[in-house]
Amino acid sequence: MSTNALVRIEAVRRVFFRRDTEQLALDAVSLEIASGSFVCIVGPSGCGKSTLLNMIAGLIAPTSGRITNAGTLVDGPRLNVGYLTQKDTLLPWRDVLRNVEMPLEIRKVPTAERVRKARDLIEVVGLRGRERAYPRELSGGMARRASLARLLIADPDLLLLDEPFSALDAQLRQEMQNELLRLWGGSGKTVIFVTHDLEEAIALGDRVVVLGERGRIVRDEQIGLERPRDVVAIRRRPEFHAIEARLWDALAAHYRPEPAPS
Repeated sequence: MSTNALVRIEAVRRVFFRRDTEQLALDAVSLEIASGSFVCIVGPSGCGKSTLLNMIAGLIAPTSGRITNAGTLVDGPRLNVGYLTQKDTLLPWRDVLRNVEMPLEIRKVPTAERVRKARDLIEVVGLRGRERAYPRELSGGMARRASLARLLIADPDLLLLDEPFSALDAQLRQEMQNELLRLWGGSGKTVIFVTHDLEEAIALGDRVVVLGERGRIVRDEQIGLERPRDVVAIRRRPEFHAIEARLWDALAAHYRPEPAPS
């Protein structure tokens, strides 16, 4: 067991009940996430990626097993965790500035301080001049930048991101990937990034964990590509393609149909 682990997932099982039918989403998943690392969890739809992230966030509880964060049991949402979901959650009646400052408003931080911090982060994510724009007036990339600023303003130790750029076009997606790496680099924060895109996972992560059916770990690979990275340039490297081939092979082997009996 690593002494540097921020998050520990120990034999976690999660069952859902729909129409009185038991559905097993995750079965005996164990994983450790080192403090300060950028870990990507990748796998096909329905393998339990988002369920696992929701449990790490404290939004749902394991049916059995346990998850700890900084050595304490996760039994509900925590202030040191920031969560960016697939869907846009900016409040439509608040402009960018008021959306970004909202986590500090909830914590009753004085107005002048939270506005100053919100303006600083809005500039950091490249939205200076859009402080008074409403979500309906933003492009998809601008809305993701505003959501990222809101995620960061509370200064969480752990960032959970669930396919946050999946709705963007390819160019915007690459811009946001580079922006995320720039903001994370040197911060000491821990990132758990869920995606179904192997290329995205390899370009971003220190480590890629490939999940199969019911959260079974079919490959857990350290990514030895140096940092800082440009997510476009890194894809041209032969090492990148070698890693991608190994991860695809792991997925293909897991999902290969059993041979028919002779």
